Amino acid sequence: MWRNVGVMLFIFALPVMQVILFCLAIGRDPTGLHLAIVNDEVTRNNLTMETCPVYSNCTIKFLSCRYISSLRTDTIIKDEYRRLEDALDAVKQGDAWGVIHFNENFTDALSARMILGQTSDEETLEESQFSVWLDMSNQQ
Repeated sequence: MWRNVGVMLFIFALPVMQVILFCLAIGRDPTGLHLAIVNDEVTRNNLTMETCPVYSNCTIKFLSCRYISSLRTDTIIKDEYRRLEDALDAVKQGDAWGVIHFNENFTDALSARMILGQTSDEETLEESQFSVWLDMSNQQ
């Protein structure tokens, strides 16, 4: 077994090199992914994504804006849409990789859900969630 050291080193080093080369070639995080964002909470108050207020203290207002601002900008390019149908069409046409949709009363419903806990009604539960649709057409 130890007579041919070169072959033994090759046998042990080949899998390590394969893993390293695979991770260097394919294992990186994706960048530049367009994400369509429909924030009905902002459009209800006649704001845009640029004027969406983000509070850094304990103020419970516009939590959707706070969540959107916390998304990684090195990976995601945020595209604002006014209507959900337009955002879904952008995904179908390949202009975006996914859609995030916030309801009109997202912050109020989420606050009520935290206060009510298990006694929350169905409407509060529905309005306190945001929906995500991803482009699943390019599965390999």
